[in-house]
Amino acid sequence: MESTIFVHDDKGIRGYGAVYGNEIRTLLVHPRFRRQGIGSQLLDHMIAWIGSPATLCVAKSNVTAKALYQQYGFRVTGEFEACYNGKPVLANKMEQSCTR
Repeated sequence: MESTIFVHDDKGIRGYGAVYGNEIRTLLVHPRFRRQGIGSQLLDHMIAWIGSPATLCVAKSNVTAKALYQQYGFRVTGEFEACYNGKPVLANKMEQSCTR
């Protein structure tokens, strides 16, 4: 409830994101609508909303998402163990070092 939510709605919700402070907490695109630029549109909007270098956390194994974030100047600055759906996963903290 503390995050600002952004929704990509084109005849139905295609994706959404959440921002709290300068942290991007969520970026999700429905699997049927991936690789159509929706994630980039949401990321552009969230970064503009933040107005300063952003941070985020992502599963270390999510190479597709990490590649998108790297296009926006994010770099891995840390690694930690997190819990996702009750299972331990390695996660990376990423910080934006420059804007696109």
